[in-house]
Amino acid sequence: MHSVWERVGADANRILYPVVPLCEHQGKVVSSEELFEAVWKEKYLNNNNTVMAHIGRLWKMMKELAKNPKFIRTVWGVGYEIE
Repeated sequence: MHSVWERVGADANRILYPVVPLCEHQGKVVSSEELFEAVWKEKYLNNNNTVMAHIGRLWKMMKELAKNPKFIRTVWGVGYEIE
């Protein structure tokens, strides 16, 4: 049986998945489509909110406000950028 910490750690790892491609392209905008396909290895569908939901969880973990994030920034209509 897994401890609570192990379950939280596994969830945190899943939430952190989009960070890798963002870090690989630090300072450049990465589209939601590129993030989705790099992380989940599936074809992106325009109405897919998976990336947005994961970025939101990252902001929550980092205690950032979605309106004014310090590290992962939304580029509206394009994608995300890590600074």
